[in-house]
Amino acid sequence: MLSDAFGQLNGQLNAADSSMTNFAAGGSADLHTVMLQMEEASVGLKTAVDVRDKLIEAYQEIMRTQI
Repeated sequence: MLSDAFGQLNGQLNAADSSMTNFAAGGSADLHTVMLQMEEASVGLKTAVDVRDKLIEAYQEIMRTQI
């Protein structure tokens, strides 16, 4: 499940990068689409970082528990 989520995030980041490059080169991409893709990628990346931080925090909490 995590692998699929990271694969989808990677796809969003690549699509945003491609659109930005196409726009900067004077291609057919319009600014609105580029900005939407960049924002979607940014939100996805922030969410992935938050999930990672929570997983690390949970792991550290488990390691601190005494048996």
